[in-house]
Amino acid sequence: MLRYDGKMLPIHAGPEKFRHELYQAGNSDSEDDWSFTGIINHTLQIQEVEQASAGMDKALETLKNNMAAIEQDRKART
Repeated sequence: MLRYDGKMLPIHAGPEKFRHELYQAGNSDSEDDWSFTGIINHTLQIQEVEQASAGMDKALETLKNNMAAIEQDRKART
């Protein structure tokens, strides 16, 4: 879990299909001054919003249907 701005976000870690090399720029002003820092072979992903809110959409639809049924029942009584 990642806590960001007061929110807890689920994180999924997994291996990358391809490895990536990481380089760091040197202290000089030369564009050729790079040093090898490491290899990245895993990825971190935050759970997609659609997956996280899938249940909320269904609950909202159910609530709308219930409210419509109550409204129809109220109109039928008057």
